Amino acid sequence: MQAIPIAHPAGQPAAVSIPSLRGYPTAVLCWLLSAGVYIAAKWVAPEMPPWGLCFWRLLLACAILLPIVHRHHGAMLALLKSRPLEIVAVGAIGLTLGAAFIVVGVVLATAIKPRAVAAKA
Repeated sequence: MQAIPIAHPAGQPAAVSIPSLRGYPTAVLCWLLSAGVYIAAKWVAPEMPPWGLCFWRLLLACAILLPIVHRHHGAMLALLKSRPLEIVAVGAIGLTLGAAFIVVGVVLATAIKPRAVAAKA
């Protein structure tokens, strides 16, 4: 697969910098949310098989994120139509295999090791 550079319309900056006063709390919040995923996985692991947990994790993520990104729906559909094979391949690897390996690692690991499992994924 070849990487195609993203074309930004003229007159718009490619990236907007976030002031560090907002950046650090945002990074800490993301870190805490990431930790919550592993705590929740350990909590429901005895009651749910790893592939079921993977499915429900993806479904909940879609239910939370889709309302946030609905403004970009047209651009996402255009990208999906222009590069369907690459998007399906990346989605299959990232959403199913990657998440499943993390969940299986969390199920089989002790309480200290889940962060190491995610770091290697």
